Amino acid sequence: MKEALPAYLLAGGRSRRFGDGDKLRAEIDGVSLLAHVAAELRPVASRVVAVADEADKYADLGIETIADDGSHQGPLVGLLAALGDLRADERWLLLVAGDLAHLRHAWLAPLLAARVDSDAAVAYRGGDRWQPVFALYSRAARHLVRRRLAEGQRSLQGLLDALGARAVAPPDDWRRLINVNDREQLARARGLGGEDDGG
Repeated sequence: MKEALPAYLLAGGRSRRFGDGDKLRAEIDGVSLLAHVAAELRPVASRVVAVADEADKYADLGIETIADDGSHQGPLVGLLAALGDLRADERWLLLVAGDLAHLRHAWLAPLLAARVDSDAAVAYRGGDRWQPVFALYSRAARHLVRRRLAEGQRSLQGLLDALGARAVAPPDDWRRLINVNDREQLARARGLGGEDDGG
């Protein structure tokens, strides 16, 4: 039986650098950025869920959406909400930033292949930096996530260090990924749209 592995899309940011409007609704080739990410992950995820500052925020895009605690304390709050949403048959989740243009679902396979039962997290790591928002997190990480939030430690980099996450070398085509934080990056992602041949 195939493992139940949900993908949770972080969609609770305030998009300050983007300016007016919700960057996750900005379109590339006529499809919103968040919908692009969701569509890319559906072939490999048992379900795809956005984590936003309010429930059903992206229901109109056909994406199930749960709410984080609304504190706007960064992605760790979204991860905690995702871990709390896991179903009984789900031990792991894939955490993905909702603004990652041109990601490939094929990037999940190396993370799954590297994982062992005792791991709390598995993530790509290049040099001295983790890639925490296309990474696997175990239900077992929930306690530490909650504790670090209570202590004001909101860094996902620090969380992965504290969890003793398993490091995986990034795939060769990782550099194609664009984290859309501003309109210049959106324009770049749109420019590459026609070259994107999927996963």
